[in-house]
Amino acid sequence: MQITSGKLGTILCLQLQGRLDTSMPKNFEAELLRLIAQGETHLVFDCTQVEHISTSGLRVLLRAFKQITYANGRMAFHSLNERVQRIFDLAGLTLVFRIYATREEALSGVLFTQMLPVNILNSLHPRGAGGITPARRAQ
Repeated sequence: MQITSGKLGTILCLQLQGRLDTSMPKNFEAELLRLIAQGETHLVFDCTQVEHISTSGLRVLLRAFKQITYANGRMAFHSLNERVQRIFDLAGLTLVFRIYATREEALSGVLFTQMLPVNILNSLHPRGAGGITPARRAQ
């Protein structure tokens, strides 16, 4: 697998090429998580040239999504081929990830998504997310 990256304003665009499976570079996950930790919280993955994705690849993307969500960021994918789209469908990830047909839609979706930040989600549930009770406000 080969990865090409570039910035477009505040968005980090990652073009993936090849297979996202056990043949992907060992440092891909660590590098992706490092970028997120350093503040890259708006990611768009170009999947035009992704041939296949396995559970190993999905796990890496899910870990990145979790970290992005905690950082109140956004992540989107675009241009999935039929095979990769089917894998995302079977894994139920089309309900989790934002997937778009074109790059332009993905860029727009990352900037103007309707996702709520974690701190707002916590305040909507009486016990907060994950059963954690939110701090009470002083009266």
